[in-house]
Amino acid sequence: MNEMTLALVAALKAVNEQIPCIIDCLVTDTLSAGKQREFGGLLIELGELLREYADAADAAPIPRRGPAMPLK
Repeated sequence: MNEMTLALVAALKAVNEQIPCIIDCLVTDTLSAGKQREFGGLLIELGELLREYADAADAAPIPRRGPAMPLK
């Protein structure tokens, strides 16, 4: 896995860990407007990172290991 993939995976995991609490707080109407904005900002940053990742993949395909690329 390259550095860009590692960064994307780390960002996805970080957001994923927060989602259960965010859902609970939304359901119980206890998520403050500030926290909503903070989490929204994280989602926007994640979206931008994913877009950059896709753009980089279009420019130069990310090498992947699989049947076409056996381990040496």
